[in-house]
Amino acid sequence: QMDKLAVTIHEACQLTGLSRAEIYRQLGQGALSAKKLGKRRTLIEIEELRRFIASLPTARMGANPIRSFS
Repeated sequence: QMDKLAVTIHEACQLTGLSRAEIYRQLGQGALSAKKLGKRRTLIEIEELRRFIASLPTARMGANPIRSFS
């Protein structure tokens, strides 16, 4: 079985856990790039998704990352 080289916006959302709106926001800001196939289909290369995720800052968690709001 051959691995996919690119995914649709929907698949990118599933792979990253990001919302559709956030994917489009990142595309609009130039932080993420995509390819167009025809007028409707937008594809994001798997390597581009990996690069984007790797470029995000490392999360810093305190001693107690879960806080109660009671």
